[in-house]
Amino acid sequence: MDPGDEDAAHNIAVARLVIKDLLDRLKKEQEKQQQEQQQNELAKKIAELLRRQIELGQTTAQTWQKMADPNEPTPAERQQMAEQAEQQKTLQDDSVAVKDEAAQMLDQMKMQASMDPNSAAEMQEALRIMETVAEEMNNAVEQQRLAAEHLNNSQAEAGLEDEAGAAESLLKALEAFPKQEEQQQQQQQGDQEQQQQQNEQQQEQDQQQYQAPDTSARDILNKEKERRDQRQQRGRGRINPVIKDW
Repeated sequence: MDPGDEDAAHNIAVARLVIKDLLDRLKKEQEKQQQEQQQNELAKKIAELLRRQIELGQTTAQTWQKMADPNEPTPAERQQMAEQAEQQKTLQDDSVAVKDEAAQMLDQMKMQASMDPNSAAEMQEALRIMETVAEEMNNAVEQQRLAAEHLNNSQAEAGLEDEAGAAESLLKALEAFPKQEEQQQQQQQGDQEQQQQQNEQQQEQDQQQYQAPDTSARDILNKEKERRDQRQQRGRGRINPVIKDW
């Protein structure tokens, strides 16, 4: 064989390996970007669920505060709580859809990690995030189910407790996603500066959208805790009637 032919064959083989490596890296980068986009979209949906849950909790709190006797609600109050129960059930159905989406994303990530052992270590953090999201979404859906049930039974106080619990679980699911600073550190490892800048801008917008309910969620939970404490204090301050035995 002509030495020139051997050199050419060697160069072709090297070129093929380089191309294969570049294609593999490109595929992983595309999969990573797609995964980040899916997570951002999921975070937006959870943020919207959290906003709606907070509003329902505030409505229930107003209903409970206006009741003259929570143990004996009027027909109008029963009707109002029944309507709130329907709204809570609708929110629960929407939350189930997001819960199922999170579970599906988690299953896909587990399958991807099992098919590519080399990327399994890199996906550990992403898997941990999605496992937390899926777990908290399950908790939120269960709390929403209980809230709808209690409201339908005209139990405003119990329904309010469940709604606060659902909001807390939704907030935990939201907080499981990487913060903006963490996302920026991950992006700095990218090869293209222009793509990095575009991602940072998009993530900043996403972060603003799904971090906004944070304070409101904590506010409503703190307010309900204060109400519970005040209610307990009022209960301790009451004088029990004297039972005459004559």
